[in-house]
Amino acid sequence: MIPVQTGRTESGKTSVNSISAYLAGKCAFEIDAIRTHPWVLGAAADTVDDEAIGTWACQGIAWGEEYYGRVFAAARSAPGLPAATAAAFAWLSESISAEAGWLGKLAAGYPVAPGAHELWPDFTGYGAWMLVTARKGPAEALTALYACEDSCHRAFTVIRDARPLADAGALAHDAAVRDHRRAGELGLGPPSARWARWPVLPGFFPVLASVPPALAIAATAALA
Repeated sequence: MIPVQTGRTESGKTSVNSISAYLAGKCAFEIDAIRTHPWVLGAAADTVDDEAIGTWACQGIAWGEEYYGRVFAAARSAPGLPAATAAAFAWLSESISAEAGWLGKLAAGYPVAPGAHELWPDFTGYGAWMLVTARKGPAEALTALYACEDSCHRAFTVIRDARPLADAGALAHDAAVRDHRRAGELGLGPPSARWARWPVLPGFFPVLASVPPALAIAATAALA
């Protein structure tokens, strides 16, 4: 359960900013580990080897099918979602098939490690935590989804920001096409740009911005 008392204002209402800040503060160690993980830094420098790319794609597909979809469904069905959150979830839902297609192309086009098509313990543990957390209630489901998406966004922002401006031509296209799906047209631009595109597209930001208000609503309801 989220300790929502840390997110209360003087008027007694749950503070969106306080909840977001609380979650980020509690996860500061994990956030730093994500941003400095060798895979993330390697992707930023274009030094990730082919087998690591293909294996990551295989694990992402298996994890998404086994765990992410169910957590997303639990968060999306939380009662009383603000209209902006519902719209953001609809966008995210539409983008999932494109993202899965991109991962499928990576898994088919790159070599993979032995056993890569079966979830490894780290992925299984993370997925199990998300699923167990999401089943506790709406606030928990929204928290698990927010943690997942925010982690992905932070990691790939590191990759994007590490690249020279000359590598960002493909990313500029996404900034101009506001309704672009986060996994769309991944063949444009150099590998560094393609790695960074789907979690940092303009359409993804409403998801990150709209989940905290829904968390506040769910947390308030849990106290009623």
